[in-house]
Amino acid sequence: MVRQQVKPLRIKAPRGQSLHPKSDSGLNPESDFVIFGVDEVGAGCLAGPVVASCFAYRASSEWCAQEFLPVRVFDSKKLSEERRREASDYLIARGSEDHCAHTIVEVCNRRIDEINILWARMEAMWKAFLEAHARMSEILGSDKFLWRVFVDGNRLPREAASWHTHPSFACEEFRQQMPALPFKTVIKGDSVIFAIAAASIIAKEYRDRLMAELGDLPAYAPYKWAQNVGYPTPEHKAALLDVGYSDLHRMSFTPNMGGEAEI
Repeated sequence: MVRQQVKPLRIKAPRGQSLHPKSDSGLNPESDFVIFGVDEVGAGCLAGPVVASCFAYRASSEWCAQEFLPVRVFDSKKLSEERRREASDYLIARGSEDHCAHTIVEVCNRRIDEINILWARMEAMWKAFLEAHARMSEILGSDKFLWRVFVDGNRLPREAASWHTHPSFACEEFRQQMPALPFKTVIKGDSVIFAIAAASIIAKEYRDRLMAELGDLPAYAPYKWAQNVGYPTPEHKAALLDVGYSDLHRMSFTPNMGGEAEI
């Protein structure tokens, strides 16, 4: 397959800065490439899981050809709760008919304590990608499609270096059509890459809702998770001094006076 390079597009949505799938691939929009974006949320929290999401779409999907999207897709931290929920619902609704897939993976606080937050993040992102690849294989009716992966940050999961040895990518003829390393890290990727921003939105919306629901339970009510979703706010730290740690807290994390989480 010949890869045709085109100038990336940056399309502005009606409600402010937004990303568009056309800006991701740099490929001919008729390309059969599948784009994956991976991001995680909750790394700096004192409690709850770290959550990774992967959003995948076929570059030639019809919805990607729209001039504007009806929602803002950008760094989830830069969106209001209403806009983020709007975008999450829209992205999830694309589904198999639009050649899209998304996954959500949790790595619990005990696992974080066991392997540390860095490797917990990497583990979550790798699993999110593998699950998304499997879902796209079901949607497309084959696992022999060309793909590339954009990962937020400056570090790849260790498994990425030996991706070609994974059973999902065992076909030698197929591997020869792929780049040697189809993974690319992008610093602040949720402000640059549509697929990463989509994953960021889905992951944050899921995790925020999860922590709010947990915070409604009597055992966790003192920590005010509906307001802080596990981050080391003054109220959260005061509750730790008052009632101690819960079974969902990360024991390898210690809140400091600056309001950040130390490992």
